[in-house]
Amino acid sequence: KPRMFEELTRQDIAIRKLADSVTRDIKVNDDEIREAYRKENEQLSLYYAAAIPADFASSLTPQDQELEDYFKGHSADFKKPLSFNLEYIALDSAAQAQSLGERLTDGEMLEAVAKEAGIAIKETGLFEQNASLPGIGWSPEISRALQSAYVKQVLDPVEIEKKSYIFRVKERKEPYTPEFKDIIDAVRASMTKAESRKLAKDKIDALLAKVKASDNSAQAASLAKFSQAAGLKYTSTPLFSAGSYIEGVGSSDAFFAAGAKLAEGAVSDVLELSSGFYIVSLKDK
Repeated sequence: KPRMFEELTRQDIAIRKLADSVTRDIKVNDDEIREAYRKENEQLSLYYAAAIPADFASSLTPQDQELEDYFKGHSADFKKPLSFNLEYIALDSAAQAQSLGERLTDGEMLEAVAKEAGIAIKETGLFEQNASLPGIGWSPEISRALQSAYVKQVLDPVEIEKKSYIFRVKERKEPYTPEFKDIIDAVRASMTKAESRKLAKDKIDALLAKVKASDNSAQAASLAKFSQAAGLKYTSTPLFSAGSYIEGVGSSDAFFAAGAKLAEGAVSDVLELSSGFYIVSLKDK
């Protein structure tokens, strides 16, 4: 229709004018173009030595006293956040949920309206305030409401995954730190993870120091030689581009950034990734 065409045309012109006003003074020089082209098209293949924390975990067997000392020094890491246990009824009709919710806020009991509607009352079990409702899903409305919710409070009806729910707070558990004896397995896992990462870092640092002591032009060869002697993984990547994924390593960003700056025969400093610690040298470019 003419009127709609006119409005759409007006909007298109406004958007073009806005784009022009923002980009008018932007200049791109040859170096920037060349760098963008390099990032998009350049590929590298790298040799790398790896110290993977998971490879050292099996050698660590912390004793009970060590675990308890670790817990005392890192108790904040094990603090449990604000948690709730909710009772609820699930309904197919949003209108019915609204109607029942109004009756509950007037003082009626959840048990009475649930019995009248022929619906069973269920419980979520304890869950963290900002977590998904167990067996139901995540609701931003419920998460916000729980921050100030109190025991026996009936929350406003909400719709989650095409069903309507009415919740009542059965239990509110304030943030707390569990007793050591109740979470010893979690403490053991945390300590083992931390210690295995430290051990991996120490191993790769020692390797780098040894490699750097070599002649500059022979450091890449020394990396191959000394990493195997230290019992660390030594292998190479296929050719990869910036922003790609390297099997067994993960995101290639750190590898690409380090490898792009390397001269032939040189090695990088230690690269710390979530998967472990690495030293790389250039294989192909």
